[in-house]
Amino acid sequence: MCHAMPENTGEGVEMTKLVSESPHPPVPIPNSRQRILELAVSAIERGGESAIRVNDIARESGVAVTSLYHYFGNREGLVAAAQIARYRRITTEEFVAVQQMAEQCANLHEFRQLMELWILRFLNSPENVLSRNIRLQTYAAAITRPDIATLLAEDQELQGERMHAFLEPLKARGWIKPDVDTRTFGSYYLGVMMGHVQYEVGRPRVDIEAWKRFTLNAIMQIVTEDN
Repeated sequence: MCHAMPENTGEGVEMTKLVSESPHPPVPIPNSRQRILELAVSAIERGGESAIRVNDIARESGVAVTSLYHYFGNREGLVAAAQIARYRRITTEEFVAVQQMAEQCANLHEFRQLMELWILRFLNSPENVLSRNIRLQTYAAAITRPDIATLLAEDQELQGERMHAFLEPLKARGWIKPDVDTRTFGSYYLGVMMGHVQYEVGRPRVDIEAWKRFTLNAIMQIVTEDN
């Protein structure tokens, strides 16, 4: 049975909690480069890119400025790496959580419930406003920063492969429709979820609940019907 499967209330699921409960949580690499990167990410979250000060980060991480430049080339390289690290962190946490639960689904009915909850969480959960904002900030930075654009493209390719690896075994079990291109679906899914920003920012005069139902029904088209 899918782990921690709550009732489908539409209120969202605390999936990030499941990451910390995983028997095999990701282990951070305890090295100087990782420490520098973590400090740079924290600086961006406190005050934006301008808050990244090379001398301060080098001092806090216990390395020489020359070592920082060895890892990242220059300040711009550090900023680009930190922006992508923020982006990658949220996408990895979100994906790992649902993948862990999907592996515990015993049948198609449970999997359909999980998919619906996953989608509704993205649409309803308050913490996903921050998640979408981080994505938007990364995309905005990539427009004028070729270094960030290159790293973002690489990460999006990785996400497509991750979605493919996640959904293909489910397709083999008959839970995903056989004609679904799982890599393309990964890009489509991200685009649809990012579309929710227009409501959060502009507050257009639309029936947001109807929009959510339409989104849910559209995405669920990839899942085999539960007869």
